[in-house]
Amino acid sequence: MSQTPPAGWYPDPGYGDVLRYWDGQQWTEHRAPRQPPARPGKQVVRQTQTVSQPTHQVAQHGPPPTRLPPSPQSPMVAKGHTGTVIFDGQFVTIVRTGALARMTVGKGEKRIPLRSITAVQWKKPGPFVNGFIAFTVAGGNENRSRLGHQTVDAVHDENSVVVMTTQEAVFLQLRAAIESAIATAHQPVQFPVIAPAPPDVMTQLRQLGELRDLGVVTPEEFEAKKADLLRRL
Repeated sequence: MSQTPPAGWYPDPGYGDVLRYWDGQQWTEHRAPRQPPARPGKQVVRQTQTVSQPTHQVAQHGPPPTRLPPSPQSPMVAKGHTGTVIFDGQFVTIVRTGALARMTVGKGEKRIPLRSITAVQWKKPGPFVNGFIAFTVAGGNENRSRLGHQTVDAVHDENSVVVMTTQEAVFLQLRAAIESAIATAHQPVQFPVIAPAPPDVMTQLRQLGELRDLGVVTPEEFEAKKADLLRRL
């Protein structure tokens, strides 16, 4: 049985021209461009450490084995301090691993259907206090934040993830995408108004004859209306 490759930068299975970071268990959202090959006679400009490090690791470990899962194209992934939030357009999934998860909410994965989310609460992280993102779910058991203890309470809330300042940008993008999808999902469905089909000529003639027999219309009126209806055939 092949072992899972160590953490490092590998060619992204979904995008052949970029590298993607494998944390030892799963793909992360971090990507970096490949270094272009050096041209003959041209001086190679040294790249920044962010790009040169992935290239070194790929050369050291080689390509990932075929047992690695494919890189997802559409899901948005935001890794926070107390968990990772994944949004695929239909579900918001909160994944918790490691010792911190075991000491707070507990390790595991929670999938929340988008239509069950009624609100997204966001507290901006600061230089001294972390922020958080929280999902209000109809019928859920998320904790109510106490004044002055919002971030502390979010640590123990199964529908919240604590966010540090270095993670703010990706979580703001995730929040905007989820709120936009919620607004679309909760829009009322507009059904087209279909007018009832008019009765056919023979039905109208039968109804007109019944009115004549009841004395509601005269024989002359019946004949005139009958001739008009027959002309439509």
